[in-house]
Amino acid sequence: MQTGPRQQQRISNLRLWLSAFAPVLAWALHVSVSYAFVELYCQQLSALGDRAALVILSLFTAAMLLMAILGCVRCYQNRRAIRLAPESQRRGLFIATSGLLLGIFMIASILMQTLPLLVVPPCM
Repeated sequence: MQTGPRQQQRISNLRLWLSAFAPVLAWALHVSVSYAFVELYCQQLSALGDRAALVILSLFTAAMLLMAILGCVRCYQNRRAIRLAPESQRRGLFIATSGLLLGIFMIASILMQTLPLLVVPPCM
């Protein structure tokens, strides 16, 4: 039972852009930190064993995947809110939609970059 008209929420530019770039930031951090960690591991920390490196990289990958997924969820929420808004307030529909599509691509990229962890040892 609805008691009154649905209140429309205006999406801020900061929220719109942060949600669109969160998956890209997650991918960039994943690439940078993973390669830097493997280099450091192979040169100085190899005494810990390959299993330790696999666990650390897997946990970091999971954190970056979570960040990318949350960015996509927020883009989807922004897109839905903007589509329900009046025509004059639909300024961010393109940003929310492209952020969602780019986020899905970034999630796939993070997953594909993680596959070698399962097959190839960190130090060859």
